[in-house]
Amino acid sequence: WRRSTSRSTAIARSCTLGCVGSPSWLQRASCSIWAGGLARTRPTLRGLGLDVVSIDRSRQMLAVARQEFPGPRVQADLRCLPFRAQSVAGAWACASLLHLDREDAAPALRGIAELIVESGALFVSLKAGDGGKWDTTSYGPESPRWYTYWAASDVDAPRAGAGFEIVESATQPGSKDDWHFRIARRSKE
Repeated sequence: WRRSTSRSTAIARSCTLGCVGSPSWLQRASCSIWAGGLARTRPTLRGLGLDVVSIDRSRQMLAVARQEFPGPRVQADLRCLPFRAQSVAGAWACASLLHLDREDAAPALRGIAELIVESGALFVSLKAGDGGKWDTTSYGPESPRWYTYWAASDVDAPRAGAGFEIVESATQPGSKDDWHFRIARRSKE
């Protein structure tokens, strides 16, 4: 879980192979989906042979990511994703769901679960803490970003209610904030 390329590789392998089992599940889906515009782990996921689509609600974030992380991208809201049911192998929601209000997390995860094939993988990272706040330090006052912080006791309930089984969990310190990490598998219906 250390902050590095090797951490990203370990998490990606765990999501795509260890969590789901045989890589044959990839053949049943049109792509693996990464939810969020900057996709720093996108090259790692692609290196594992996955087709990755970057998603962000913000056109500006997708434009920023395009130069550093080329590839297909879709401007969409996590609460209403434009993919057909069971069409993706997994979701990589790294620091993306934390931009939703707490009450929007469970419905967004239910929508993501509908898109993922049975036993498909989900990776989620959320900032640890309580409450929420607007941040203007990263991109300036003209581009504020909302952050919802999560207590450890509240992290798993939205995923379980959305049809995911938690496979692995950790809470680790980051450079500015502590982070909750979860790897989950879409439950069988």
